[in-house]
Amino acid sequence: MLNTDKIYFYPYKIFEVERRKYLYTIYASGLFEIDNTVSKLLQLNGSTVESIKEALKIDLTEDKSIELLTDMENEKLLCRNEVSHDESQEIEKANFSALTLMLAQECNMRCSYCYGEGGEYNNKGIMTENVAFQAIDYLVKNSTDELLHIAFLGGEPLLNFPLLKKVVEYCKQISADTGKKFSYTITTNGTLITDNIEKYLTENKIVCQISLDGTKEKNDMNRFFRNKKGSYDVIVEKTKSMRHMNLVTARATVTPDNSDYKEIFNHLNELEFRAIPIAIAQNMVDDEQFDKILSEYINYIFYFEELILTKQYAKAKK
Repeated sequence: MLNTDKIYFYPYKIFEVERRKYLYTIYASGLFEIDNTVSKLLQLNGSTVESIKEALKIDLTEDKSIELLTDMENEKLLCRNEVSHDESQEIEKANFSALTLMLAQECNMRCSYCYGEGGEYNNKGIMTENVAFQAIDYLVKNSTDELLHIAFLGGEPLLNFPLLKKVVEYCKQISADTGKKFSYTITTNGTLITDNIEKYLTENKIVCQISLDGTKEKNDMNRFFRNKKGSYDVIVEKTKSMRHMNLVTARATVTPDNSDYKEIFNHLNELEFRAIPIAIAQNMVDDEQFDKILSEYINYIFYFEELILTKQYAKAKK
């Protein structure tokens, strides 16, 4: 990195949570905690490396300044030269049409492969109406698309069902005012679905994806409540009418002790789920186990080839 190089930062957003500063960068779609030195550096957009080293000399040695700049460049937080800077401006103008709202950072289940610390992500709480509406306003203001999409996630999003309803009603008002349309999806464990919730999801065409890992035996090994009781029976009962109406998708998770893709798929197909995406619990799989799972996946591909050759297209499309 030459002293004469000019440094430009890709578009970013800084916000504070509990007196700690975080930087979100659009280019890398990354989130970083930052200190006062980085905050100072961000004010030097367009400066040369030499002037940056001079400005930071109270905080960092020359070598440490170069190390910081290099690390930030590697993380796609900054770029050198005007060409890259022009590119960053194009990124800033890039259109987007979807928003994910994490309605609740808490969950009523304790699945063994959960990567979110029991759905709490080390910061238990629920989203407020103000935060949700600000996010929607930002989406509407910055998207040129006429059809916008909102995904409800958690934790378990149905723990904050009142906010989900407020969001949908807020979007209806925006549609009336602007002509923009909204579609919705929700990913839920399904255990909190009631008749009223089912009615609301159905009437508002909110596409529902349920987490279920196959047979009762296999599912309940990893997907259970706080008291270790399995979730299969509750989920199957709560989703009965939605499944029969072809309104709900199942998302299954493969683990070392539940890696028979074909068995998982066929069981969920028998339960009449409209689509059956399957993913691996990466945080539970080592290299040796991955080889076994890969072998099962290859068999799964051949199974789908068989479905297509025998013209079982409806099943294969799931």
